[in-house]
This record gives sequence, structure tokens and C-alpha cells, in this order.
Amino acid sequence: MPAFAAFTDTQYSWYRDAIAALEKDEIISGTSPGVFSPDLLVTRAEILTMLIKTAEVKLPDAPTESCFPDVAIDTWYHPYICGAHTLGMANGFESGKFGPNDTVTALEALAFGLKAFGLEVEKDTKEPWYIAPQAFADKNNILKTHGYTLATKISRAKTAELIVRLRDYKEKNATLNYKSNGCAVNGNLGTKNVIKINEKDREYNLAVPSNYSRDKQYGLII
Repeated sequence: MPAFAAFTDTQYSWYRDAIAALEKDEIISGTSPGVFSPDLLVTRAEILTMLIKTAEVKLPDAPTESCFPDVAIDTWYHPYICGAHTLGMANGFESGKFGPNDTVTALEALAFGLKAFGLEVEKDTKEPWYIAPQAFADKNNILKTHGYTLATKISRAKTAELIVRLRDYKEKNATLNYKSNGCAVNGNLGTKNVIKINEKDREYNLAVPSNYSRDKQYGLII
């Protein structure tokens, strides 16, 4: 619990472990003292910066001129965006601009992440650009397809989880376990359980549907 004390708005977040891990590694920080703003949407400049730091990508020297007309050399994100562009990690739009302050979809974030961590995905040129990365991430439990649509914008909290899972996959080079931490607790989930919340022991019963399957979504009764 002490690891989560820094942010008052992530204590009960589904993504709190990922947020705490990246905060510990000094990859992310709050939007104000004690506040992380987990539901705030991430920009293209922000996610590139987080990915580059987490993947420990060695960037070339930042060019003395702007690589995109909307990426001024005196902005904090200039070296990250232009460095990523030089390495082929990030491209601009057909307009020639990069859109550093534009929000990012889950699939765009995934595409950035795969390139940052050097995870090669075999693509079919006849298919839309997102099909191969999407299938790869779903198969390896990095990002499950039932959690978003093509237009879903990714939040700061979900970005933290995606980055941590990409890093874990890169390190393990094997399909990840997508179970929550609670599933690793010994004992029968159908009986009485105890969890510590705010320094107090809470007892609860958890009923799992008899027809439960990990490939579908079900309601749980707590």
C-alpha cells in the first residue's frame, strides 16, 4: 500500500500497480501534488516520451531544426519526437504535421509501443495497418481486443498498464498472464476472503459464475 500513497486518486484504480511501477521508475508523475488524473487522455508527445524512457531507447542528437512544422525546437518534446522520427518509431500525418498535443487511440499507442520495444510484427500489406499489431497484442495478452474500439482514446492509467505489459513481454518473450493480482491468492474464491483496505481487514465473499470462461466477460457478485 505505501507505493500507492503518493496519488490519492489511484488507490482503487484497476491500473494502480502499473502506475506505481512507472512512478517508481520515474517514468511518470502526477498532474499536481498527490494527483495522478488517471482518466485524463494522453497526447502523442506524452506517450512517445514515456515509451522512450521505459524502453531505454538511445536517441540521436536532436536536430537543430524542427522535424515537423508543429514541433518547435524550444518545446520539451522536440528531442523525443524528432529522435523517434529519426529512428522510424513515429511518423507524422499526411498534412506533414505530427500533432504532438493530439490525443491517442489505444491502437496508435500499441503501434508506438511495439516500435519502441523493438517487437517486430509480421504484417499483410493487404490488411489495414492495425490488424497485425492488434492480433499480436491480443494473442500475447498485452492488450485484449474486448477492451477498446478503433476509436477508443487511451487514458493515462491505461497507458501505464500498456507500457508495463509491453515491457514485461519484452523481458519474458512469452505470452503474459492476464489475471489480476487477486487470482494469485491461495484459497477458494467461493469462500470467505480477507483483504486489507485503508489499514483495515475487510471480509468478503466472491461468487464466480459456474459457466465462467476466461475468454468472455462475466459479472461478479461481491
